[in-house]
Amino acid sequence: MEKNKKREDAKALISSVRNILFNDWDPLNVSGAMKTKDEYDYLIGKVIELLKQKPSLERIVEFLMEEEKGLGCIHDPKNTKNAASKLNLISDEM
Repeated sequence: MEKNKKREDAKALISSVRNILFNDWDPLNVSGAMKTKDEYDYLIGKVIELLKQKPSLERIVEFLMEEEKGLGCIHDPKNTKNAASKLNLISDEM
């Protein structure tokens, strides 16, 4: 039973991070196309590892900005801060 709970918790965490990256952060502006829902999946593991470290909000913002730069995107501070705030809440619950 405990194994199933851990698996469900992991699935919920992955889903939460995916939704925040896709719906709130979305530096490539692809959230309008459902077929691109997995666009930022390559980052989920990195984000979860970061969140396990209980980073500051500023560190999460910095991480997302580094990723934006790597994607060649124009930084939108409002979206980045909003996504970082939501990720920070997840970190607090871990």
